[in-house]
Amino acid sequence: MNRQEILNKFKEKGLRVTPQRLTLFMKLAEMKGHIKAEDLYNALKEEIPSISISTVYRTLKEFESKGFIYSLPSSTDYGLTVFDTNLEPHHHFICLRCEKIYDVPEEYVEIKVKNIQGSIQYETVIMKGLCESCKNKKKKVS
Repeated sequence: MNRQEILNKFKEKGLRVTPQRLTLFMKLAEMKGHIKAEDLYNALKEEIPSISISTVYRTLKEFESKGFIYSLPSSTDYGLTVFDTNLEPHHHFICLRCEKIYDVPEEYVEIKVKNIQGSIQYETVIMKGLCESCKNKKKKVS
């Protein structure tokens, strides 16, 4: 995504363009996938030395509210959020050993939702277990 496309997206969603937001969004687009705010912060520190981790979190939450990304909980770090740049409908499998997050195609999971008050913006199922690679490895004994 080029700079002009990002500017157009911001304008379309009513998001004020600031140099920090623009740089953060471009880095997010570059990184793709399942991103922790801390990883994004570390990737941005050199470009924007004055940026704080709280600014990164606030901006990511703002991007989520505008529909640019989604969030999901981390597999092992209580309270940590992972941000997903894949906006196509899909679900997630999180490996409890290596902590990798895998996208699961929407058609692999059947969801039945009943009696929800309000409107659903998006839905995701989060499955946790051992990925194929970790399942086949013997656990190291210390």
